[in-house]
Amino acid sequence: MDMFIKILKENALFEDFTDVELMLLIELCERSQVTKGEIIFTEGAQDDGAVYFIEDGIVKILKTSEGQRKILAMFGMG
Repeated sequence: MDMFIKILKENALFEDFTDVELMLLIELCERSQVTKGEIIFTEGAQDDGAVYFIEDGIVKILKTSEGQRKILAMFGMG
């Protein structure tokens, strides 16, 4: 759990939260694991209100245009 608190505290949205508040937030979160190459969401999809935090690995944000994929951003832990 300490790692999750560290991840959240590094995010400006949660920097003023106490450890107790962060623990309560973490208890509400749903953890999921994705495999390399798995699509998490797509452009234009219905917004489900989810917020994603990366515990390990890299997430790439891609855009396909004229049949070619372009990397718009890459995110690691946090």
